[in-house]
Order: sequence, then structure tokens, then C-alpha cells
Amino acid sequence: MTTTQYGLGLALPVRESIGFQKSLELAREAERLGYRSLWTAEVSGVDAISTLSAYATVTSRVQLGTAVIAIQTRTPVLTAMSFASLHVLSGDRAIIGLSVDSPIIAER
Repeated sequence: MTTTQYGLGLALPVRESIGFQKSLELAREAERLGYRSLWTAEVSGVDAISTLSAYATVTSRVQLGTAVIAIQTRTPVLTAMSFASLHVLSGDRAIIGLSVDSPIIAER
């Protein structure tokens, strides 16, 4: 695999300072500029899977990944169902990133 196959990815956290609508605009613009993937993580606030589902509705080519979500916050079945939905909604562009997170982040 060559480096051109990897391409550039971009992390787009949803922050109150820019708002969710601005994040959607940034997702569209990143795809237009040729980014190969968009990523979001969970710390507190909005969840990553819903955010990526919204990105899926405004993009058509970029891969959409969690970087990362804690396995303590959802049951395994709910995690699988959520990612299956995202994968279908996005046209098979979902990438799952899971982790055993720190107690501080997982319990917030």
C-alpha cells in the first residue's frame, strides 16, 4: 500500500464555540478539499455515532470514523447496532475505533 492510498484525515470535534451546523459545513468542505476521512471522539457532550451520521448526510466519499469511543458507555449489542446503522447510512464508509477509556472520561 502506498502513502497516496492512505490520504489525509481530519478530526472534527463538535464544540459549542463553533456549533454543530459549522461542523457540518467543515465536513462538506473537507471532502471537497480531498480529505479521505473524518474523525470524531467522545469526551462529554454529543456522541460520536450521531455526529458521524450527520456527516454522512452531507458527504458522499470520505470515510467516517470514531477516534475513539469508550466501550464502558454502551452495551456490545447497542454498539454493534449503532455502527451497523452508521455503516448503512454512510454507504459502507464507517470505521469503528473502540477503547477502554479512563474512568474520568467514561464516568462523566
